[in-house]
Amino acid sequence: MTKIGTRLYNTTMHAEEFLSCHMWLWWILNFTWGIVYTIIAAFIALFILIFKKPVISKFHEAICFIFGNNWGGLEGVFFIFVADKMGDSWTLHTKQHELGHSFQNAIFGPLNLFLTLIPSAIRYWYIKLTKNNTIIYDAIWFEKSATDAGKAYDEFCKKNSR
Repeated sequence: MTKIGTRLYNTTMHAEEFLSCHMWLWWILNFTWGIVYTIIAAFIALFILIFKKPVISKFHEAICFIFGNNWGGLEGVFFIFVADKMGDSWTLHTKQHELGHSFQNAIFGPLNLFLTLIPSAIRYWYIKLTKNNTIIYDAIWFEKSATDAGKAYDEFCKKNSR
């Protein structure tokens, strides 16, 4: 990671640790500072609910939509979209990772689209279209911090029975 990437990663992880203990602030930030993507994600969720008929479950603060096969996952702040039939460990990892992106939305607000979401989508599609298996997905700060923040929050919830 670059110096800037390391700083952004550390910022995300420190903020995630604080927000995990103060989830009311996570909600407020996602509905104010992060409202742009929150609204976009709500429309995505509505579209998927109508046209894809997903299996719906809850994953901590998020509603998880499971549908389709072999496509990955997508973060939608209060919604997580995950491919079906990918195996339990893959599904858990993806849910954690996508929930981690919601912490980034709370932290970076409207900048999140440019700092994490668009770069993440470009990275995903580049790896998928080029079939480049040598790229480590979490080797870049915004993916690693999403994975680590989501795992940390999941562990925090399990430890504190949330």
